[in-house]
Amino acid sequence: MKTYYLISLLFFLFFGGIFAQCPSGSMGVSGAGCGCLSGCNLTAFGGPNCSPAVSGNCSAGYVNMVPADIVVPAGCTFTVSATMAPRAGCSASGADGSCQTCDVLKVDVTPGGVKANQQGGSNATLVDSYTLTGPGVIRVTGRANRADEIVTYSVTATTCPNCFSNLPIELVDFEALPQKSTVHLTWMTATELNNDYFTVERSRNGIDFEAIGYMDGAGTSSSLVRYSLVDANPLEGLSYYRLKQTDFDGTTDYSDVKAVLFQEELDVELYPNPANGICTLIGKHIQDAEVSLSDALGNAINIAPFVENEQLVIDTKALTNGMYFLRIGYNNEQQIKPLIVQH
Repeated sequence: MKTYYLISLLFFLFFGGIFAQCPSGSMGVSGAGCGCLSGCNLTAFGGPNCSPAVSGNCSAGYVNMVPADIVVPAGCTFTVSATMAPRAGCSASGADGSCQTCDVLKVDVTPGGVKANQQGGSNATLVDSYTLTGPGVIRVTGRANRADEIVTYSVTATTCPNCFSNLPIELVDFEALPQKSTVHLTWMTATELNNDYFTVERSRNGIDFEAIGYMDGAGTSSSLVRYSLVDANPLEGLSYYRLKQTDFDGTTDYSDVKAVLFQEELDVELYPNPANGICTLIGKHIQDAEVSLSDALGNAINIAPFVENEQLVIDTKALTNGMYFLRIGYNNEQQIKPLIVQH
């Protein structure tokens, strides 16, 4: 199953001043055993609603949150502030553990950030911030061992004419969502004025963008118009998308930025099965996967798989006849394949 995360940037403008409230959001962890106390409802912050409750800490220990990258355009000065703290009705949502590998929080420039993590004690409040004049990227990172220990962040922009969308259209929706091996981009306008066409642009670092597709605009319109475009060759890892809008007179403007973390799914084929000797695993990234073998009772079996022609090869000659299970792990995804050995 594909793993992906969408970081949505919400834009608010306070008129009459030189400050604009730009992206805001939250981050957290999930997984087996990640605790979330009954009655703790963090949906107002973008977190979980703990129903049913889960007690205890994450089975995996302290888990890194998916970072939030805030793109600072040229001409903008952003201050990003982030907090991990006890929330109302959530008595265990503060930071625990006084160590750099425990509950931590950091806001820093990327790449090249050198700040130390903010660390807590017992259900402590952590606060961190960073100010940067663009172009550049500010990254919010965190680590926790409970689902109700979330990080919230917000951005204040100072003297920033390019920090929010100022299109000569009324853009009511813009999404970038991974679907199987592609990223689907959809957007919708309520009104358009002299809109010639859209350019969909993509970036690996949030600063340097390239065009990946074009879509004719509706010219001048006062009704809802829906658009869609498919990125058939998305970048592995974190990438950024935005819309460039071009008028009939050549004037251009840009939308806000959408960031997508795209991880290729693990799709593995096993042959021959039943096996009598050499067994081969085929799949994208298979040479980077972790492979283990157990028998029908769950006992681990020592194997020494080796890579050959971008395939993973297992010798079953030393195994007795019977049913076995191969566990293949890659990018936090795991597949289990039954293997029959029959000499």
